[in-house]
Amino acid sequence: MKIREQALWWLGVAERDLKRAKSSLEEGDKGAATFWSQQAAEKALKAVLLATKGDFPETRSIRRLFQELGSNLGLSDEELEEAYELTQFYYLPRY
Repeated sequence: MKIREQALWWLGVAERDLKRAKSSLEEGDKGAATFWSQQAAEKALKAVLLATKGDFPETRSIRRLFQELGSNLGLSDEELEEAYELTQFYYLPRY
């Protein structure tokens, strides 16, 4: 599979996970909504990294994926900290 096709595949999976997050939130399941939100963000970032850099690190950390994109995104330390928080909350329902 070509890199573009891989990136589009990851983006499609991210969209499905986001729908699951929204559905879970509507049902009042905040744990599942958090889990699926993190999954959607992780997979969307991996799609961007594939499209821009050709690969991504083996990690589930949103913050790490943002850092991999580099400073050209212009993210502040505060925004990176928020990304870390999403990863932290993701671990609770997962484990």
